[in-house]
Amino acid sequence: MPSKNRRRGSMKLSSPAKAVIFFLILALLSVSGSANAVEFDIKDGPVIIDQDGYHVITQSEPIANTITVSANVSADITLSGVSVDVSKTQNAIAFDIAANATVTLRLAEGTTNTLKSGSNKAGLHVPSDATLTIEGPGELVAVGGDGGAGIGSSYTNTSTYVTAGSIMIKGGTVTATCNGNYGAGIGGGRNGNYSTITIEGGAVTATGAIFGGSGIGGGYNGKAVEGGNITITGGSVTAVAGGSNAVSAYAAAIGGGHNSSGGKITITGGAVTALPGKYTRSNSPESSRIGVGI
Repeated sequence: MPSKNRRRGSMKLSSPAKAVIFFLILALLSVSGSANAVEFDIKDGPVIIDQDGYHVITQSEPIANTITVSANVSADITLSGVSVDVSKTQNAIAFDIAANATVTLRLAEGTTNTLKSGSNKAGLHVPSDATLTIEGPGELVAVGGDGGAGIGSSYTNTSTYVTAGSIMIKGGTVTATCNGNYGAGIGGGRNGNYSTITIEGGAVTATGAIFGGSGIGGGYNGKAVEGGNITITGGSVTAVAGGSNAVSAYAAAIGGGHNSSGGKITITGGAVTALPGKYTRSNSPESSRIGVGI
């Protein structure tokens, strides 16, 4: 009877074949994290990400559940056709990143992902000590409520001044808007400014609020906190102060909102269009396209 442990003949591989197998193994290892991603369907309830790692969020039915990343978590999140609209609920946040969290937000190819928050809150909330990186190739639409940035900080009260956290956009189609007054498209909400905003690629459109919000940078009355650094090295970027009614914006397209400091602004690449606001009063000067507001 043949032995079950009989050694079979081995096949010798040429050096090129060994190299191919080696690189295939490396490729498999590099995607192993995303292959083990935790999947959520937002129709099943609010999504709370409280563990480090890879996560995929889908949505099979329209519903107003929200997304929260807990404090101190480092998460790689893919949005695949998600639509969160809590714009009719005051202080509701569509996507909330908590303190000291680090998020890489990937937009699945061929999908549009929409985040709409209630009054006072950012569409995609990035507090001062959090870090957000957005990558494509899909689409993101983030809409802050009255007083909140599209992407960035929210409004708390008249005596609290805040700074948005670190925001980087590397790719995708990103549209960020404050739907109301006071907030920037990307950056500070009311009484808020920005710390670090970096755009390396993608197609970015950022529209500030009717009264006082920059396209990219500070919100209304963020003077108590210094403006940080805005760096644009690539992509297609359109920054509009004051929404569709730019004559009442009082803000720079890129930099300071009304009564806010402009910080440091560096543009070394990309195609940049900057549309500032103007005073509502007659015979008053236009705000800066890039720099400080009025």
